[in-house]
Amino acid sequence: MNEIRSRKMKQNTKVFIFTNLVFLVVGLFLFNPPHMGEVAGETPSYSLDLTASDPVTVVAEAGQKTFRSVTLDYAGVAQASGYHVQFTSDYGGIIYNNESNPITGIKNIAVVFSGTGSLTLKTGASFNNYYTEQEYFSSFNQSFTRSPCFFTLESFADMTINITSVTITYSCVAPMDGVVYTLNGDHYEVTDYTGNPDMITIPVTYEGLPVTVIGNGAFYKSNISSILLPEGLTTIGAFAFRSCQRLMSIYIPSTVTSIGNYAFEMCVAMTNVNFAPSSSLTSIGGYAFSNCGILMEIFLPEGIVEIPANTFYADGSLTKILIPVSVRTVWDNAFEYCDLITSVFYGGNATQWGMVSRFSGNDYLWNATRYYYSETPASGTWRYVDGNPVLWS
Repeated sequence: MNEIRSRKMKQNTKVFIFTNLVFLVVGLFLFNPPHMGEVAGETPSYSLDLTASDPVTVVAEAGQKTFRSVTLDYAGVAQASGYHVQFTSDYGGIIYNNESNPITGIKNIAVVFSGTGSLTLKTGASFNNYYTEQEYFSSFNQSFTRSPCFFTLESFADMTINITSVTITYSCVAPMDGVVYTLNGDHYEVTDYTGNPDMITIPVTYEGLPVTVIGNGAFYKSNISSILLPEGLTTIGAFAFRSCQRLMSIYIPSTVTSIGNYAFEMCVAMTNVNFAPSSSLTSIGGYAFSNCGILMEIFLPEGIVEIPANTFYADGSLTKILIPVSVRTVWDNAFEYCDLITSVFYGGNATQWGMVSRFSGNDYLWNATRYYYSETPASGTWRYVDGNPVLWS
């Protein structure tokens, strides 16, 4: 997510002059790596020590995939090389673990530092999805109950700070097919994907607990062409599948209640979006299915109350759409540049359609031929056949 990081860096002011050039080192010590069948909560803990010592890398033995390498670098103009960290006075200082290689299940972070200013520790699922944010004016030792997989150490004001060491204690489970599962209380969340397989199946449970969330940016720009999501999943986060340019179809399980902003934006090979019968979906984010250039039809399930701004923006091949009667508002540009829409299947009658609020940029939707739902044959109406809208003869 370079664009997100770029925005973050621009917020930083002049800064954070380190009196000593610090070399951060990854020292990894693995003992009794966890097995796939272990009971949740019994996964061993390890420590990752980052100190000002000479750069040394301790690599896990062959086959021990319990920890994938973490790249720590400085998010300034001069990017870091390897495990070395470069600092500059031109921008704010940020130390963070690379989102493409996250730590799975951080339990504790301890930082020893000195100087005239403060450090802010942020932890969460990704660079733009933080669980906690805390400013420290002296060395600290912070424990977590929500098992974040991403952290940043930041400083935004003019100050002089020396970091002596950073120690991260984490529990780590070997990823399946490159899918990273992060424990969050009583369930697991999919937080990253670093594998090569293009066909992925997300299990109903992992390590004995349900998998309920596809986290923000989890499959961002991945090479997957097919993914099977489980019943029991409740949330598909923002950017979750954005720019998955080989993903051809998606089936949304009945238990999913929300799809985040930009979730499937720029899925340029997407031809089918299907929702399970008895869908629980109530919320779709802005730009969620925008710029899906060959998507020809989508039948939204009952329960959605609004279509946010730019949801289907620039879906230039879209010809058919089902709007459920539960929809009350169609926001700005939800169907802008969808100039091939010819048929709108509305789940209510003409009177109810007239009560739907619409904003600018939706002329293609309003000017298309509209059909109303009816359980009995009537001109200009439709009914369900095998879950799809079909016109009455």
